Amino acid sequence: MKAAWVRPGGPRIPDGGKLAKYGITTLYWDATDPVLMTTNKAKEPFLVEMRKYVRVGITRDPVWTGSTGKQLAGLLATDLHRLESDNLQCYVIADIEALWQRGSAYVLEWLKAWRTLKPTRVTAWTTEPTQGGVISDELVTAINNDPNLIVVPQIYYAGMVDAVESRVVLDLAARKIRPDRIYPYYDAGDMPAAWDGIIFDFAALP
Repeated sequence: MKAAWVRPGGPRIPDGGKLAKYGITTLYWDATDPVLMTTNKAKEPFLVEMRKYVRVGITRDPVWTGSTGKQLAGLLATDLHRLESDNLQCYVIADIEALWQRGSAYVLEWLKAWRTLKPTRVTAWTTEPTQGGVISDELVTAINNDPNLIVVPQIYYAGMVDAVESRVVLDLAARKIRPDRIYPYYDAGDMPAAWDGIIFDFAALP
């Protein structure tokens, strides 16, 4: 996977040269980014236009709305409908952080509700690094049994303080999360030469 999150407020169409330079084939936008509701001169919706160049996706953080896990699932489904992507390619990231406070139960509540609404939607869950000790056996089983779900641990702490990629990935693997379900969320300012995951963020790439 070679993907990146697009920060709101940048150019409407991301830099094609940068996409090619890094081999990026998927871009994610905040579900609330106003650019998603724009059209081009041909009146094509933004995501319709962007699918000509990349795979597209949206991300949502429950902090934005103070949502429960079940409410987050409903909001993401509503986002897809609003963006006319119910039956079109559009990946989803659930940005569920503060796991030490929310606990695995929150993620399970979201995932169960989400799979009721969108059983096969390609989906990622991202959270802070080194949260393996908080992840329950039930959540590990749910992740490993869902063929369309990946876990994207952030390779940075608050304030974009770098974490060690190998330790972050091994922390999840030690909890018996399948290695093929783990893709790092990289800081654009600390990219390894070889990478496989999502970049935070596209605009910060040199």
